[in-house]
Amino acid sequence: MERSASTGAGAAGECGEGQTHWEDLDSWITPNNRFFSIAHYDRPVVDAKTWRLDVAGLVDKPVTFTLDELKSRPRHEVISTLECSGNNGLPFATSTIGNARWAGASLAETLRAAQVKKAAVEVVFYGTDQGEEVVRKDSPLNTSSPATSRGACRSTMP
Repeated sequence: MERSASTGAGAAGECGEGQTHWEDLDSWITPNNRFFSIAHYDRPVVDAKTWRLDVAGLVDKPVTFTLDELKSRPRHEVISTLECSGNNGLPFATSTIGNARWAGASLAETLRAAQVKKAAVEVVFYGTDQGEEVVRKDSPLNTSSPATSRGACRSTMP
């Protein structure tokens, strides 16, 4: 079972489709059709043929990968828990947590290809959805347009 930014089922809201009470599970891995999916803005359609991952910022060698290039890299798997930061017990934010087998190119190896500088302290991801967010007040990473951000890593996983 693989998970990606666009494969989650269901919608934000009360526990139901896409959200699961722990007592309803019979395995450690949350089934795809029961895994939560949250959208703060829109759910853009991504063209896998034109999609690109740019790794830039505090790197010696900015690099761009196509989806096919990432898929050709050695596959790394990890079973892990993902919890929405808004999983706070409010009626509209319950059970936004799940366990999955995540698979794909290694983030560490992908960043090594860009030769991240020692001064770098974090990786910031930007998606194709649109909205304004403050990453950290007075940070050079703040942006009102993710497409023009100056973050360490921009990605829109199909």
